[in-house]
Amino acid sequence: MFSNLDIDADLTVTIDDGTEIRITGQGGSTLRVHLPDLRTALGIWQRHESVFQPILKRLPIKTVGVRIEFVVDDTVVALLDKDKGAGVISRLVGTYPVRPRVLAIIRKVLTT
Repeated sequence: MFSNLDIDADLTVTIDDGTEIRITGQGGSTLRVHLPDLRTALGIWQRHESVFQPILKRLPIKTVGVRIEFVVDDTVVALLDKDKGAGVISRLVGTYPVRPRVLAIIRKVLTT
């Protein structure tokens, strides 16, 4: 269906509290959502989970082939990907279908 995606994007979104989130795509099928820090990422998820969950669960990721990476300082801390299922951890921490990258998050916490 959408086998040859070529996403080019550079969008900055400002949310209610003034925080800027940058969304980029540099060709291919990957979108990167650049977040300022882990605290902001978690805060956004907690405040807007009821909006995100229904949208993310309805995305046809398996057939569309888009990969969405959630990035803090060039480190992918979570992703939504057709090739890698969300897994048990995402269900336990309530981020399904987004898969947190636990080791990357721990490294960010320890080095920040």
